Amino acid sequence: RESESCPVCAETIGAKEGDMVVLPCGHMICFKCTRKILIGSSRRCPNCRRGFKEAELAIVFEQEEGGAKGATEVKGSYSTKVVSLVRGILDLPVGDKAIVFSEWDDMLELISK
Repeated sequence: RESESCPVCAETIGAKEGDMVVLPCGHMICFKCTRKILIGSSRRCPNCRRGFKEAELAIVFEQEEGGAKGATEVKGSYSTKVVSLVRGILDLPVGDKAIVFSEWDDMLELISK
């Protein structure tokens, strides 16, 4: 993946785990600048100026080199998106945490099992 620069601070984003945030419009900024925007009153993308809510943000974590992506078995019959999400959570190193945002309570309940 090519490295990108944060449009706010110009630092490389994606260099550290969890420092890349994807806005609902698809633009990316670093986590540090996202926090500053969330503290302020104008929650808008610095590129296209589209407004957003905190719940719409996605923090990106990259798979480590040589990691066994998708090696964890998910029991049951679920959609590929649910299986992929559960695998990603189960494959996290011990002690790491994940935040899952969803507008559907049923989906969050399913993922928590």
